[in-house]
Amino acid sequence: MISSELIRTLEDFIRRSACNVRIVCFGSPIHGDDAVGWIVYSTLKNVYNIPADFMNNDTWHIVSLVLKGYSVIAVDAVHIPDSKPCSIILTQIDKSGVESGDTVTSHVTSIFNVVSKTSIDPDRVLLAGVSVNTQHLGLMKQVSKEVREASKTLARLIHEALDHVCRSSD
Repeated sequence: MISSELIRTLEDFIRRSACNVRIVCFGSPIHGDDAVGWIVYSTLKNVYNIPADFMNNDTWHIVSLVLKGYSVIAVDAVHIPDSKPCSIILTQIDKSGVESGDTVTSHVTSIFNVVSKTSIDPDRVLLAGVSVNTQHLGLMKQVSKEVREASKTLARLIHEALDHVCRSSD
């Protein structure tokens, strides 16, 4: 069950962005549970017909979109110490370069470092992710059933929030 707080956080971000939102998904479909971004991207595109960008690990793409005037929902696998695996995580970026709650993404240049090292407004980027166990990341590992289902749920949540906020603003 998705908490009403998660739904409200996502809808508020979309509302503040006046529906001028791009979804950018990160990860790799051949690195086990790092496939969160790929699964969300595929589900948004193929099930809900929502455009999204799949960037594998090019986190700098966020900067170009924000500079073009978009707000960005960045989708990725995240690791938060002591968090329940497969939890859906929504968090804003902290300008210190460390995400609230010590969230870690799996990229050399993390989403948080990209935001903190540039002049873009951190309020224009929301991380939407699924909490994963780092032992389930790695080349040629299979995606766990739980992460696959949580990723599809995250895609549905994004779809419903966009539909609710943007359709009601027409």
